[in-house]
Parts: sequence; structure tokens; C-alpha cells
Amino acid sequence: MLKKISTMTVLISCCVILIGLGLFAYIGFYNRYWSDDWCYNLDFKNLGAITAVKTYFSSGEDANRGYATNRYSLTLLSGLFYLPGIFGTQIIALLIIVLLLGGLLWIGLNLSKIFGQIPNAVGFLGVVFLLYYVLYLAPDRFEILYWRSGVHYSFTIILGLYIFG
Repeated sequence: MLKKISTMTVLISCCVILIGLGLFAYIGFYNRYWSDDWCYNLDFKNLGAITAVKTYFSSGEDANRGYATNRYSLTLLSGLFYLPGIFGTQIIALLIIVLLLGGLLWIGLNLSKIFGQIPNAVGFLGVVFLLYYVLYLAPDRFEILYWRSGVHYSFTIILGLYIFG
């Protein structure tokens, strides 16, 4: 059955789905201005990376900053993405999509090696379709893709994909 799918059909399908993923990333360039809490960046800038993260584990004046103790990865990721300024914050959605796509491709290639050869074009089509499908049907796309303060949730999934791959 896989041999019967024409190359042109696979190519056009991949292009259409990649355009959809590109639109998801494009929205991220403009969504960040009104969607985030910037106090994590201020702490990262004023206190430095190590001190900003250490405030989650210390007592005294630093402990009274008002942050939940389980969100230290948020401070670290938000600060790192803000190092190049607003541009670093704008590219988060694009980076998440590219990293998710890379992790899924890696898993797909490894599964292809284990279970037999799937044509690369068909495998790529399956991966981009799966990613678009998951992002499109996500119950709260804003939180997993566009909300900078939720970026550590997406990076946990990305890290899991690369570990699985």
C-alpha cells in the first residue's frame, strides 16, 4: 500500500501541513507581548541565573519573593529565552515546534530501523501530521505553545521525546 502513494501526493501533503505548523509558529511572534508575566526575567536579570534559581531553595529575604517552590525551571527557561531580548521570547513557539518535530522524527527513524523500512517521505508525512494533529487538538494550545510562563511544560515533553528516541 505504501508503494502506491505517489511522491507528489506525499510532497503536497507535507507542504500543506508544514504551512499549518508555520502559521502556529507565526502566531507566537505576536502573542508574547500581552501573554506573560515578566517578573521572572527581572529576577534573572537583576539576581543572575544561579541566584534567581537558588531563591526557590533558600530561606530568609530571598524566600519571600512569592514564587511557588516547584517552578524553578520556569525562572531558568524564561530568563534564558529573554537573554536576546524580545526576539528570544518571540521564537519560543517556533523553537518548540522544531524541537517537537525533531524528537518525533528521531523516534520515527528509530522505529523504522526496528520494525522495517518505511519510505522516508511517508515517515516524514506521518510525523508532521501527528505533530499538527496534536497541536491543533490540544485542549489549551495557548498554554502549551504560546504562553511563555508555560514553556517548561512543553520542554518536559520535548525532553521525554528525546529520551525515548
